[in-house]
Amino acid sequence: MLTRTIVEHDEWFVPMLAFEGRDQFGTIVMPPDGRLGTVPNELWMFSDRAAVDLAPQQLGYGSMSGVELASNLSPAWQQAQINPGTPDYLTVQLPPLVRGQLSQMARAVPLERKVDAVGDGALHDLVRFPSYYIAITGGQPVTVPSDDGLIARAIVVFTAADSVDRLLARVPQQNQANIAIQTIAGPELLRNVGGSPIDGVLITRSDRAGAC
Repeated sequence: MLTRTIVEHDEWFVPMLAFEGRDQFGTIVMPPDGRLGTVPNELWMFSDRAAVDLAPQQLGYGSMSGVELASNLSPAWQQAQINPGTPDYLTVQLPPLVRGQLSQMARAVPLERKVDAVGDGALHDLVRFPSYYIAITGGQPVTVPSDDGLIARAIVVFTAADSVDRLLARVPQQNQANIAIQTIAGPELLRNVGGSPIDGVLITRSDRAGAC
């Protein structure tokens, strides 16, 4: 999924003036004349230094992570392009739908990384996460046993939309109409689980899952 690829990318180069007020960038690439610039109402994003060198204009670029970039998108940008000036197969015009999904993915990816690392603060962030996805069938959340057999009925929740898409891709087409996808905040999820026969939560993403 393009949104996940953008957010998980470690280093994007963007015109520094497009993020006016930001005083810290990773790697900085200054234009030959030292004058910074930007493209009105448009964001240019470059995936590496080689792509920056092919930019239509040398505006003065600084790097930031995909999470930082997706968390700071401006509604004033009417267009967004990846690698403008590079060969056509490397250039991507971001449709409005993708841009709209980036902020949600920017919340999901850091949470997934904390869960993967079982780091400090992971449980706190799991509880407070604002927008899980859950699958509903027959009016009830989908439940499964955990792989280790310790949890008999775990509700399956997803951190991002691409994980839901992968679930639906494995469901026979004739059965997909019986599955509804809803969003739910972490605190509400825990309240619902606490008063039900469900005895666990299985948090999943596109390629990993963890029970709690």
